[in-house]
Amino acid sequence: MMMETPAEICENYQLKWSSYSTYIHSCIASAFVSDDTFADVALVTMDGHKIMAHRFVLSYASQYLNKALRFQPKVTTTLPLMIVLPQSITYRALKILVKYMYSGEATVPKDILNVVLKAGDILKIKGLYREQGDEEQQKIHKMKASGNAQSPGSESTVKQKDQKMVENHTGHNKNPPPLVAAR
Repeated sequence: MMMETPAEICENYQLKWSSYSTYIHSCIASAFVSDDTFADVALVTMDGHKIMAHRFVLSYASQYLNKALRFQPKVTTTLPLMIVLPQSITYRALKILVKYMYSGEATVPKDILNVVLKAGDILKIKGLYREQGDEEQQKIHKMKASGNAQSPGSESTVKQKDQKMVENHTGHNKNPPPLVAAR
């Protein structure tokens, strides 16, 4: 009986692209700046401006857009899916936020910093908003520090949770769902 060498025993080989992460990041970042060939979503502001973008990038960078894109399955037309954004999101802020979603960074002029941060919060863009649970935990921590803490099962907390459930079911909340239109 012939003895097999270690190379013959191994049936799987791993291929590794050492600069893959850097390459993909640069491709995604440059896709927004130079090429919208494969863009399949048009983000439309209430003043009629639009920015073409890629569903994949938007859905992973923004919880708000992720929900909108899941609601509207991929259409089989060559026309982009149009998402009309809330009125408080300006075209100028949207340009900055889309650049941020593609590259992970963006320069924001001081005069619109608050507008950009508010829009980032509305769109629930990763890195620009706080999870609801994080916010509630911070409030509880502050209340405990000041001696005004209420237990999670207290009447006030239950009323707040009930109010949120009503808002979610009746649609009376701060961030209405986006308008999605397939052309």
